[in-house]
Amino acid sequence: MAKRVPLRHLLFYASPGIPLALFIPPMPAVLAAFYAQHTAATTAGIGTAMLVARVADALTDPPMGYLSDATKGRWGRRKPWLLAGSLLGMLAMWVFFMPPAGAGNWYFLLGLLLYYVAMTVMNIPLRAWSSELSDDYSERSRLSLYLTTALLVGGLLFFILPPLLAHESVGLLASAEFNRDTMALFGWIGIVLIPLLLGAACIGTPVGHSAGQSQTSIVESFKAVRGNGPFWSLMTAESLNYIASGVSYSVLIIALSNYWGFGDRVSIFLLIVIVVQVAAMPPTGWLAIRLGKHRTWGLGALGQALVFPLIFVMPPGATPFFVIALFGAAISIFQAPHMMMPMAMLTDTADYDLMKSGKQRTGNYFALQHLIYKGMNAVGYSLGYFLLTWVGYDPAISGNTASANLGLQVIVGVVAPVFLLACGVVLFRYPLTAERHAVIRRFIRRREARLSAATRQVPG
Repeated sequence: MAKRVPLRHLLFYASPGIPLALFIPPMPAVLAAFYAQHTAATTAGIGTAMLVARVADALTDPPMGYLSDATKGRWGRRKPWLLAGSLLGMLAMWVFFMPPAGAGNWYFLLGLLLYYVAMTVMNIPLRAWSSELSDDYSERSRLSLYLTTALLVGGLLFFILPPLLAHESVGLLASAEFNRDTMALFGWIGIVLIPLLLGAACIGTPVGHSAGQSQTSIVESFKAVRGNGPFWSLMTAESLNYIASGVSYSVLIIALSNYWGFGDRVSIFLLIVIVVQVAAMPPTGWLAIRLGKHRTWGLGALGQALVFPLIFVMPPGATPFFVIALFGAAISIFQAPHMMMPMAMLTDTADYDLMKSGKQRTGNYFALQHLIYKGMNAVGYSLGYFLLTWVGYDPAISGNTASANLGLQVIVGVVAPVFLLACGVVLFRYPLTAERHAVIRRFIRRREARLSAATRQVPG
């Protein structure tokens, strides 16, 4: 039986997820809206800066993965980068969350670049580290479960903090809006929690065991990735799921405000979604151990594909909010595997490469995954807005035509499920099962034992 990762190590390892919630959606969109309303930055400048920064951000992922894998020392491959990332994260909080009143487009661009780079330096090594804390198929699911839950809890805390502190019984904030006071509060929380919890993770979590030699070059690494079939199968499934998520969520937020007419309850809807996602994490982890990671995720994709078409029986003006909330909750339950499984499965595909090449490239695989995620997420959201335009749905008016309303229903109830069904098919055909991964790990351990024995026999 595989050695379980102690609970204290799981908690220390996952704890950085709480402040890292300041770096993941919807926070970048919140920051963009804040700059548009409270600084001299223009909407056109913000849009251009977000495009430029996202392209630059994507270019930093592969070098970060390579450098993390190539690092050697008593602190291991990942901890030095987490500590460096914590310093960048503190600086990003100070610069980006507390801009001067006259901050314009260039300030927003430079702050956003720093914000994205800090996230890359912290996030890729943190996720790659999980492969070194355990080589067991199921234990990696637990590591992913704890980190994903911490990210969701962090997002939930930051989401409910403004209205809580603005309540008349507390009065620490004058308003629950995302204004200068609120963003400065977030910035100071990040400045405190980022070094505190990343430092605690580095101190309270072991370095772990990293098999294999460091890769020799980026070119060699990309050649190896090209021949990793399980990795590309995983990326195909993840791309299909991200496109479906981008299409559906970009349209659902508009539908909630404009189609169903509950614009004043968007925050409540999002709060319900996050709470349900947090609650769904433990049973998702339990299923992954018993059914396998790929099957659990596949069932989640199929579940979403069955829920989305319910929009056809949820007409505007006749659907109460609690029904829409249940609709969102059901989607969240089935979405939970996609939030948790890719990280755990990616470490397994890196083991497949390690078995074939003897080289450690886990950080590089996480970097490529992030690159693909950013691209496919953008494709999904862009496709959602393009399809709304194509069907003639105008979010700026209150009374769209019947054909435009039907078009919105088709986008959510047909287009998104098509991508999800394709994702499910790929996942149920996924080749790297628990049994095959166990064979891979036995091969790696035997090779390590032979190399260790040969090293001991070499005269000193």
